[in-house]
Amino acid sequence: MEEQIEQQRNINGTNSSRGIVFSIFFSFVLSRIPIGNFLFAIPLIIGTSRIAKLREVILSFVSVLVLTVVISAWEAFDANTDVFSVGMFVFTIFFPVALGTASAIWCMTRFTDLGKKFRFFICGAVASVMAAAFLLVITQENVVSSNLKETLKSGYEVLFANGFGLSSDAFIEMSIWLFKFVLVPMILVLSGFSIVIAESMVHKFDWAWQDSVGKWSIPNDFVWVFLISFFAAIIATVLHLPEIVNVVLWNLALVTALVYGIQGFAILVFRARKGNPYFMVNRLAGLVAFLALIPGFNLVVIIGFPLLGVLETWIVFRKPNKENSYENHFES
Repeated sequence: MEEQIEQQRNINGTNSSRGIVFSIFFSFVLSRIPIGNFLFAIPLIIGTSRIAKLREVILSFVSVLVLTVVISAWEAFDANTDVFSVGMFVFTIFFPVALGTASAIWCMTRFTDLGKKFRFFICGAVASVMAAAFLLVITQENVVSSNLKETLKSGYEVLFANGFGLSSDAFIEMSIWLFKFVLVPMILVLSGFSIVIAESMVHKFDWAWQDSVGKWSIPNDFVWVFLISFFAAIIATVLHLPEIVNVVLWNLALVTALVYGIQGFAILVFRARKGNPYFMVNRLAGLVAFLALIPGFNLVVIIGFPLLGVLETWIVFRKPNKENSYENHFES
């Protein structure tokens, strides 16, 4: 009997190891694809969900991130001129490293009760700090920003000879200006999307978990944070306050809108599962991702979801129940 138990443990361990190796390989391949590097953490989150040891989770993420950084460094080096494009290197690794780090923290926090409780906040805070640090680097006068601007300028002139009516310098400046206002919310959206997709696959047939996603909500009083942040951002823009003030206030306002967007998503999950108990979260998440890529339809996601979430402050879209709906419903 003991031998059979030991054999079963060995089989499970072997299967788990194979799954992790496949997850690492698949994640690395995705990280090398232009669109895939925004989604590369999904296989890792799914694969590490079956790991019972923290150090193995850390090792899995570190393996992919190290491979990505090494390959990116090699690609940033021009063998013909012996020049290393540090700006392009930093730009290339930013999204994989930021998204990978946030996803790794998400997976690591499941090993402690305190981590599970605050994992959304911790992941969001880390991703936001990394985005802010990246913005600080590329917006200051330094070798990284100068090198990055020159590289992007050359690429823009090659790809868009007509320039859409903009000079390459104007295009670069506009891109960096836009980055200042949307990069933090963008990183939060991308990391959150990867986590939701991965967790919905892990809990694919866990109907209790599927239901709990539809019950996720925030306190009604949070609407004051939403309204005040947008009011402050608009006032700062009208009064032409220093750019740093505008950037901070607009990022805060967009993050509060993102929180309500998540609530809007939860409302739709609730309504869909109320009509069909076998409806899965990943189906709606996939539809949202598809709509977000289509011009015009993406306004449904960008504006419609946060608006739906805000409206629940006054309109009941989900019948209240005895369960405390403010808890973290994405615990593994």
